[in-house]
This record gives sequence, C-alpha cells and structure tokens, in this order.
Amino acid sequence: MPGRWLRRCGVLAHHLLHGLELQRLAGVNSRSEIVVYYVNRFDNANTLGCGGHRKDRPACMVAAAAARYSTAHEVGHVLLTSAFTPVHEDGDIGNLMYPYENRTGDPPTLTDAQVTQIKKSICCVAL
Repeated sequence: MPGRWLRRCGVLAHHLLHGLELQRLAGVNSRSEIVVYYVNRFDNANTLGCGGHRKDRPACMVAAAAARYSTAHEVGHVLLTSAFTPVHEDGDIGNLMYPYENRTGDPPTLTDAQVTQIKKSICCVAL
C-alpha cells in the first residue's frame, strides 16, 4: 500500500515517506475527515503538495511555499479520489485542479463532473 500511495504523488518514494510517518504520528482519523498537514517543505523543492494518503485515512500535505489555492487543490484530489479522470485539468488554467500554481481563477472553478464526483465522497457532507 505505501508504494501505491507514493506513486500517486509523482515524486520519489523517499521524499514522501515522511507523509506516511505524519499520518502514523497523528493517530487515526475518521474515514469522513480529511487531515491537512502543513510542512515547511518537501525534499523535492518542486513539490508543493500531495493529495495521496493511506486507504481510509483521507489526508494531504501542503508546503509553506504553496500558492493561495493549493490546499483546496490537494483536498480536491482527496475528494475526487485517484479513480477520477482527468486527475488534472491541463486545459483550463482557471480550474482548481489545474496542475500548476499559476491558476487564474479567483476563486478557481470546478467542472460539473468534478462537483458530481466530490459530492459522492464520504468526506462531503450536505449542510
């Protein structure tokens, strides 16, 4: 399982073993709660966030140097799940799931398909 989680983040495994350690140290969170870990930096300076997490332990990590909507972007990965495609909206710079920090949406947008998928998440509770 850890190898699968690490591959999703698109960086070398040893850079994110600390994420697994963070999750272990934080204890058990509910399957319906998303834990966000803020870190000073990742070992790979090009990595500013990761929405990968252990099964049934929704979490993401965000670096201090990340942009304004990066936390929302990483939480978006958790809510969309790894099965949702496309993982990133490469063609829409205003979309929350645009893969680069230069998003132009303020606030960023989501597609109808993204909203539908997010609403299916156990972590998304109707108010």
